[in-house]
Amino acid sequence: MKKVIGILMCLVLIASFAAACGGSDADSGADSGLIKVGIVNLPPSESGYRAANVADMERVFNTANGYEVSTSFSLQNDQQIIDARGFIADGVDYLLLSAAEMVGWDAVLREAQEAGIKVFLFDRLVDAPTELFEAAVISDMHNQGKMATEWILRQNFDGGPKVVHIQGQMGSAAQIGRTEPFMEAVNDGRITLVYQQTATWSEDTAKEIVETVIARGDSFNVVYAENDGMAQGAMVALQNAGISHGVGGDVYIIGVDANKWALRHVLNGDWNLNVQCSPFQADVIHGFIQTLEAGGTLDIPANRIVINEERYFEAGAITEADIQRYGLGEDSSDDADVITPLDTSGGLVKVGIVNLPPSESGYRAANVADMERVFNEANGYEVSTAFSLQNDQQIIDARGFIADGVDYLLLSAAEMVGWDAVLREAQEAGIKVFLFDRLVDAPSSLFEAAVVSDMHNQGIMARDWILRQDFGADGPKVVHIQGQMGSAAQIGRTEPFMEAVDDGRITLVFQQTATWSEDTAKDIVESVIASQGAGSFNVVYAENDGMAQGAMIALQNAGISHGLGGDVYIIGVDANKWALRHVLNGDWNLNVQCSPFQASVIHGFISTLEAGGTLNVPPDKIVINEERYFEAGVITEADIQQYGLGDE
Repeated sequence: MKKVIGILMCLVLIASFAAACGGSDADSGADSGLIKVGIVNLPPSESGYRAANVADMERVFNTANGYEVSTSFSLQNDQQIIDARGFIADGVDYLLLSAAEMVGWDAVLREAQEAGIKVFLFDRLVDAPTELFEAAVISDMHNQGKMATEWILRQNFDGGPKVVHIQGQMGSAAQIGRTEPFMEAVNDGRITLVYQQTATWSEDTAKEIVETVIARGDSFNVVYAENDGMAQGAMVALQNAGISHGVGGDVYIIGVDANKWALRHVLNGDWNLNVQCSPFQADVIHGFIQTLEAGGTLDIPANRIVINEERYFEAGAITEADIQRYGLGEDSSDDADVITPLDTSGGLVKVGIVNLPPSESGYRAANVADMERVFNEANGYEVSTAFSLQNDQQIIDARGFIADGVDYLLLSAAEMVGWDAVLREAQEAGIKVFLFDRLVDAPSSLFEAAVVSDMHNQGIMARDWILRQDFGADGPKVVHIQGQMGSAAQIGRTEPFMEAVDDGRITLVFQQTATWSEDTAKDIVESVIASQGAGSFNVVYAENDGMAQGAMIALQNAGISHGLGGDVYIIGVDANKWALRHVLNGDWNLNVQCSPFQASVIHGFISTLEAGGTLNVPPDKIVINEERYFEAGVITEADIQQYGLGDE
């Protein structure tokens, strides 16, 4: 991607600052010290696109490159205006702005100009005269909407395209640009608009929107979501309703941003289209600043708008190379882990991976990304992957890989039972099996090793922490929200807890599976509050972070205090960054870690076997990830950064 941006820079700017394409000599124009820059941006948690954008700005605008940088993040336009005025008052040399909304910026930019501060817009335009900024380095949001709309119109739908349109933050340049071309086709009758609503870039809200449309019984054959996260939420809603989607499905899915995980959905045929939105503007702005600091003038169009080149990716046409070249984000948060590729002189090693889908949870998304980071052609593998939450489907997928003659079968089972016969078939075919993340109920002679979390110990950590708390004479009264019944995670996290229930140390108020679903967990807690009263329980123990989040929302909606000093303690499992942030903020009381990173260990085992060696594993062949828990009042910011999964 950096290469693409470098090419774009050279095409647009070569006449005035060809040397700037390297982006490595920022302090050449800062003879009197560091150049003072204020950056007003949206928070990295807004989306994978924004996280990449923020990282790109940090990569370029730093002390090493000659800048003194202050950055503020907000989704609220009013707060961004306050932040911008703060930077103006601080006397920055340059103000860099990606506005939450297009309106309201005229006066602020005039104030900057009057103070002698040069302004660069990035990513998004604002509704202000061009003389108030030096340049706008942006994506063409209108063209993104046009690409999506024209693609829809080229498809052959029986009865024409009937679209559920999920919009971004209303009034933002991205929302306006991606909506306008679509609405032109709606207004002239080429597209039937079934339902239209903003989800404000939120995956969960998008899921709820599609659930609402399904519940109403409306007929639709396309979901057009204006970012990848909202497209993901739509897909989850379709899956939960049993509606087929993607290539050959009843509903086509379109997203925008080109995150790697989203492009993977397109490659796998789960989505039909993804439109690119490039977040890399920092090098171009850095080049402009170099030119100005050297006393030069910018060679840009009369309207001062410099456009990033972008494209779309279609199921059936996208390649793995497209994902690696254009996709946003990392394949794993474990960047320090260095992978030594296999010796492929004898050909690629053929691997079949049976896993749960990344949409299951933040933990699972990190696990899938970790597997993709390690098991790929660059590291010496020919890889096929199958995703399912259903044990029966996983068994079918595993037998398919056995029939295909893979060298290794890697398995994270939805349930512990039912795998004995399949693993025997693999062994008889000379296929070596590695379990990851979860154990199965089968003899250890049928697999090489199991690289897993100790789910039982996670349950012990949660149970023992509950028992150490002082709940007064009533003791702990717990609503227990379980994961998918029969899975190793559910069994391990339930058994130690139930020992304390059975011997009377814990009172079980209510127990039900939410099958890892945040929404179902919310429904469960709402039901308990309605049927038994707000004071009937003082702990919610949820077996993953998503379900703990659903429980918290139910408590908030009912006006019940929670977390540190609250009436109800909340416990989650997985250690997503956003969940650990809840613990740090005192909204939750405890989070138990479950590490999703097993790929490097398995790769090391395969490397050993391929070299003719033997594995140094315990007699039971179980290799345990080291894990811990994080407690409100004790957890630190460093813990979140070191151990947290995913983005906040």
